[in-house]
Amino acid sequence: MFRINHSVFDVFTIAHAVMPFCIGRALGRPTRMTFRGALLVLLAIIVACEVFEKAVARSGVRTFDESVVNIVGDVVVGIVCGVIGLRRSLVEKVRRRERAAARAASGFLRARPAADATPPSPMPHRVRPARRGPAPPPPRKHLAAAIALGLLGALRAASDVLSDVSPGWWEILAGTPLRYVVRAPDDGTVAGSLNVQFFKVLAIPCGVCWLYLAMRLMATDRRQAQRGWESRTTRVVGLGALLVMATLMEIEKATHVFGLTMAGLLPGEVAWVNHALHLLSAGLGFLLMRWLRFTGDEADGEPAGPLTAG
Repeated sequence: MFRINHSVFDVFTIAHAVMPFCIGRALGRPTRMTFRGALLVLLAIIVACEVFEKAVARSGVRTFDESVVNIVGDVVVGIVCGVIGLRRSLVEKVRRRERAAARAASGFLRARPAADATPPSPMPHRVRPARRGPAPPPPRKHLAAAIALGLLGALRAASDVLSDVSPGWWEILAGTPLRYVVRAPDDGTVAGSLNVQFFKVLAIPCGVCWLYLAMRLMATDRRQAQRGWESRTTRVVGLGALLVMATLMEIEKATHVFGLTMAGLLPGEVAWVNHALHLLSAGLGFLLMRWLRFTGDEADGEPAGPLTAG
């Protein structure tokens, strides 16, 4: 794929390590997902990605052309990093269950009064109703926003690949609104300027939506998926991987330091502004991750029940 001097190690080996690790972490969070099942899903994803890269290479895109050694190395790195992320996620899930059981047991022991102790006087307190049944689904606006941004990001990514193959392909969309959605040079209008430079603000939020839809598709328990989505590890690793990938692509477009066949900067595009916009995009992605939900429960659980005695 993206190679440095046709060596075994390429710049996207980093992506082949980071993304399987993130996928493994996500696969280990659903309650009913076993290690064997998650491993099979991980292998299927890695193999499907390599098959897609090979198909793109056969279509004439030299950017994705790689030798057998590169393919085997990418698969091995992806499997190893994916298994590491999967095992870490499963171990953390077991530890959380053990800590919850220990807290429940300690609370039960403290709640048992001594035989000669005076029972405490009944005081009014709030009783939180127990959760029964499956978690309610999240509002439809969450899924609609994720699908819309995901489709927009997919269209933009496809236009980037086409620009690497044929920089002038966008001319077939001249005079149509799609011209301001795909990667195209500035035409002197406000929409053209926003498209060529400031569209990058949506880059990481679109990637966040892809991650959200993938976790939503694989989740078997909404509340467990919500806890995994809210974890600090998921947010740091997910946003960090997307930001690193976007930064490496912008460096290559501006300097071609990695020797790739990616198209350069478009007329009206400034390199340092792209990096600043990607940082802003990471902030928006963080806010979007806080907004997107897997359940219809409140952020801190259901509201407390009425005041009762005893």
